[in-house]
Amino acid sequence: MDRTLLLVTGAGRSGTSTAAGALHHLGVHVPGPYLQANASNPRGFYESRWSVEFHNKLLKRANVTLTDGRPEALSLMREAVSDEDETRLVSFLSEASEGQPVTVVKDPRTSWALDLWARAATSLDLRVAHLVMLRHPAEVLGSRATHYFARTSWMGEAGFAVKNLAGWLNAMLNTDAQTRERPRTFVRYDELLADWRTTLGRALAGLGVDVSVPSGPHAVDEFIDPDLSRHRLTWADHDLPADLTSLADRVWDALDTLADRPDATALASLDAARADYAAMYLGAQRLAFDSTQAEVEAARRKAIRAARRDGAPPVEPTHSSVLGRLRFPRRS
Repeated sequence: MDRTLLLVTGAGRSGTSTAAGALHHLGVHVPGPYLQANASNPRGFYESRWSVEFHNKLLKRANVTLTDGRPEALSLMREAVSDEDETRLVSFLSEASEGQPVTVVKDPRTSWALDLWARAATSLDLRVAHLVMLRHPAEVLGSRATHYFARTSWMGEAGFAVKNLAGWLNAMLNTDAQTRERPRTFVRYDELLADWRTTLGRALAGLGVDVSVPSGPHAVDEFIDPDLSRHRLTWADHDLPADLTSLADRVWDALDTLADRPDATALASLDAARADYAAMYLGAQRLAFDSTQAEVEAARRKAIRAARRDGAPPVEPTHSSVLGRLRFPRRS
């Protein structure tokens, strides 16, 4: 029996839960137990707790966040993966996919480890395919602000928007780079909400995944609620640098094209955008060096004062040694 691992991925808040939930209601195997539904996702996440815990450990070890905007973050994640991690993933996949023609794993965190999942699946003779959800980044930012801004309100709304747009860019560019050589399809969130039968049917057929999509009334009709897409926003609703939104538009336009058909021009545009984003990020790091230096110095002095209050031996790291730990990647 041919078996497929279908990874549902994309930037967080792009409709990955809706896609995975629809597949679950169609009878496709989406192994649980899942994260519990909450106000940010009342219909459920359909996201494996095992997968979330597995990725979170890798992210912590690599010192990478889920929405990390650093161009080098993917390399840091790859360096953090051990043979033991791969063995654990193979064990999970072996059990989760046993006897199943199609196994779906949905987790936006997989965008940091798609090659790792592919290696593990290949070792089990599982064919790997990718369903990548697309939602305009202005709407993604609005959704993230609604549900997550309070946790990092110290950043300010503009800072939160910039950080999360960088995270969206990095996630989508990384996902594209890691999936080009494997079966993949891009699915627009709006189209999934408007006509899930046509949208899912076309996506699954394009991936060579044999799942029947019924024409009559079905549980998916009750599961997919178009009103849950509550963030119809544009760039005008956010305080963002024009050069960053311009770059995001280039990436969005290329991905939007790939949702319709393979296109060499779109792929070339993504390659150019990846290089331009890395250059933009490096320039921002260099421009903000004095601010970074001041923050490091303030943190150093605060740590020394706290140590003296607690009676600990004073530790006086040199200013340059602290700054030397910051990552300022060089361009050739």
